[in-house]
Amino acid sequence: MLQADAYYPGLADLPWELYASAGVKLALIDIDNTLAVHGLADSTDFARVQIARIRDAGLNPVLLSNAMADRAQSFADSFGMEVIGQANKPSTSGIDRAREQYGMEKHEVVMVGDQLFTDVMAGCRAGVWTVRVDPIDTDEPWWILLKRFGERLLRRPLGYTKHYDNITDRLQREGRQTSSPAGLNERK
Repeated sequence: MLQADAYYPGLADLPWELYASAGVKLALIDIDNTLAVHGLADSTDFARVQIARIRDAGLNPVLLSNAMADRAQSFADSFGMEVIGQANKPSTSGIDRAREQYGMEKHEVVMVGDQLFTDVMAGCRAGVWTVRVDPIDTDEPWWILLKRFGERLLRRPLGYTKHYDNITDRLQREGRQTSSPAGLNERK
């Protein structure tokens, strides 16, 4: 339930072309501490570059955030992209709405975020590809710091001590790929 398919240092490290080649078409991206520092209302150069990378790989990036709808919409408007605010993660309702809105099957969606108890849990529960990234910043509200404490307790048992990508294992289990692409650091 908390085991992401991949774990990367940040959005800049994700191999979006790999996901596209696996048939992923929709990238659901968390805002706070995944795409931008927590609480930011406007886009940044880093975020613009990452959204461009996702689009250049052929995926449709959509913001999926627990933030209030107005704030999430303001952030999305600065990119000219879609948003699903008040996603209620770890509930799957936001991911389900995105899948329905864009007509996607589970294997065509990837959820990317920094929090185990919201982003990763929602993606796992929804059955979509799930990627955890390290948070951009450590200056967070107290309620998120409480969750981070829980994450630290689970880091070793869940294997979050080093970065990995098990996407190829999942592709093989689903019968959609028979060999691993070069360059992936797979955790066994």
